[in-house]
Amino acid sequence: MPRIRCKLLFGLILASLSLQFLFYNLSPSLDDCANPRSQDHEKVRTTNIGFEENMDIRDLELECEIVQVYNNSILIENRCNGSLVTKSKILIESSYGSVCRIEDELTLSAYRRAGSLNCKIGILQTACLAKIRMLYNVSLPSKPCNPRSSDEQSSTDQDYAPAKILFIIIVHGRDFRQFKRLLTAIYNKNHYYYIHTDKRSEYLCNKIRDFIDTRKERNIAVTSWNLEPMWGSSSFLDVLLRCMKDVLLLERFSEWKWDFYVNLSGSDYPIKKIDQFTAYLSLRKGKNFISSMSISTAEFVKRQGLNFLFYECDNRMWRIGKRSIPSHLHFYGGSDWIILSYQFCSYLVTSSDPFINDIILFYKYALLPAESFFHVVLRNSEFCGTIVYDNLRLINWKTNLSCHCQYRKIVDWCGCSPSNYRRSDISRIDTSKAVFFARKFEPLVNQEILNMIDELLLGKKLRQPNRYHYWQNLCHASEFIAGKCSRYKFYIESCMRLARSNMTSLLKKKIDRSLEFAELVLINQNDTFAGMLVSFLISTNLILEVWMKKRQLAWAMPLSKGAERLYDMQVGSNLDKKEQIFRNYGILSANDELTVFQRWRLGPKFHCNLTWVKPDGEIADHRFLAIESNWRFSYFKAEILKPVIPGRWKVYLSINNIIFSELQFILFPVDSRPIRGLQTSSALGNDYLAELPRLGEANSNVMYTSNRLNYDNIYSNKKWIDSLVSESWETYKFCVGVKDRDVNNASLKLIAGTGITNCEDSEWSSFIKDYKTEFRSNVVAID
Repeated sequence: MPRIRCKLLFGLILASLSLQFLFYNLSPSLDDCANPRSQDHEKVRTTNIGFEENMDIRDLELECEIVQVYNNSILIENRCNGSLVTKSKILIESSYGSVCRIEDELTLSAYRRAGSLNCKIGILQTACLAKIRMLYNVSLPSKPCNPRSSDEQSSTDQDYAPAKILFIIIVHGRDFRQFKRLLTAIYNKNHYYYIHTDKRSEYLCNKIRDFIDTRKERNIAVTSWNLEPMWGSSSFLDVLLRCMKDVLLLERFSEWKWDFYVNLSGSDYPIKKIDQFTAYLSLRKGKNFISSMSISTAEFVKRQGLNFLFYECDNRMWRIGKRSIPSHLHFYGGSDWIILSYQFCSYLVTSSDPFINDIILFYKYALLPAESFFHVVLRNSEFCGTIVYDNLRLINWKTNLSCHCQYRKIVDWCGCSPSNYRRSDISRIDTSKAVFFARKFEPLVNQEILNMIDELLLGKKLRQPNRYHYWQNLCHASEFIAGKCSRYKFYIESCMRLARSNMTSLLKKKIDRSLEFAELVLINQNDTFAGMLVSFLISTNLILEVWMKKRQLAWAMPLSKGAERLYDMQVGSNLDKKEQIFRNYGILSANDELTVFQRWRLGPKFHCNLTWVKPDGEIADHRFLAIESNWRFSYFKAEILKPVIPGRWKVYLSINNIIFSELQFILFPVDSRPIRGLQTSSALGNDYLAELPRLGEANSNVMYTSNRLNYDNIYSNKKWIDSLVSESWETYKFCVGVKDRDVNNASLKLIAGTGITNCEDSEWSSFIKDYKTEFRSNVVAID
């Protein structure tokens, strides 16, 4: 079919579009002043946007339509069936009367991929302002300096006074125990601790606030605000600067007198005693410690992507085009983990130097801004002579594992991230140098390395018996009721029914009260997944905790040549390629992107087949694999159409139609509806779209959906799910504990003579005292 070129011109379409610039003004002296640059920004906030597109049409049938009409704001996009867009232009008319002709493919690509209307508008507006040179000051003045890089003492022994340190601790996720362990390891009554929790980590935020409120320590505080910093974004720099502003300007911090500003994450841990760190800084007051790359400015700009414009929206950093770099400035950088002097922090917050505001605005649209912002300001300011090119930390870079572009889902860039230290890395933690912290550590990946540091480097002795146990919350009752634990909902409900049945059998009497879900906790033993702990309220102050162990539903029979190379195969979702573990923690739902992960021994190359089988016996995916001789691991994502049928699945490897390894796994249904109050005796509402086994179906492992509730099958539905849980999980142990220790514990008499233990005496229970993470109590002598 001949190619027909169709040129469609849409005129300028009136659209009332507004862009909220999130520039955070750090200088209070400018808050009430008319900033000329701010006035310029006001002039271009209202624009007209139109589209002009040149297309190659691959199909004679041309259907174009207007899409995305929102109230008084209109975005027009040309959509032609069978067409291939080879070149697009977006016209933006500013209030100056000038027109931005947006032709950069990076801008157009970001615009097309963005989901929300506000994000699309922000991308176009930012690109326009950059094009007419109104986004930031591109002619920042040069401030030449010859900084000293020597580590000279800034005070004499006679003038020695212990330095006071302000620790900014930035945490996210759910690891409350590790937060307490870190705080304990660095705590000193003469230092200060200001904690920021990611806005998305509601559970962790609440736990930390309750913990700090209970402790009532005058030198520990939590931010009254929460941002959502993500890898590579300007929001991480916003957190650092806003914390700095708080402690310098807010009245509640007026008693905090500190010398150094040190930022830490929940993945950091000290490798020397805090007193040693204090002594080292005490002799170097006024110094600023940063780590930098030993490369040219041009190479650094290219490597960091500073010559590109980035815009943050829809939880993503969009690369929207190239940009100009301020001339005459020396750009360099390295790590975003820093140690800054009080004097430099005060300069950043209170100075009236317009250079500060201009450079902050420049970095608002940069990738990884915290990795060079402080470096550039130090080098181009009066503090250039206070730089020490060392941030006093070890970072676990493993190039072959750390650079897998794992952040592509949230940023238009391929970046690297440090690996977690493991027990085998203890010899790489060299404390002979001036290093005081290391990163990264994650007890969910490897806790023993932290135990070894506590004992070998920090001089602590850890009390048994739960040295080798680790617990992490996965779902709390408040989240469960709000429908935020949809992946665990059916699993929790089934565990509740099974626990009620088992308790009735053990107590030899019926439990009158319906169980109420309290918490789902993951348990590791010896850095290996050991199951789930599910706890329920069985009376006003009595909690039942059940240890659910996962059954092994796999077998291998290496009869074929090459098959003996396989020594492990797992199925999961959310594979962390860097750490080579799954992040789903053993429970899979029908919404998950399934991946199979294999570990291989070295050996000759061979070929095999990988097959995914649905619960009804149909093949869902099949592919031919060539296992190379030097492979130690491999992973393959299942190409399966959604929705996926819940039930018992299996995946197997075969050679010449002979299966040599098979793994079965359960996919649970997903239900994210809020729950008013879950009880084991509650009935389902009329509006519930029940997922029930098909009547008369021979294969009881399959669950099908029905658009109408069949009350006769409610029991069968629960029974079907319970059978899946029972087949794949073992109800291993029980214990009973009290919710409130201050309340009379007479209710514990319920378990007398039953063989059920008290949770506070059960080393596996999440209720037992964890001396590793007990605040200021984990250092104890072994009797």
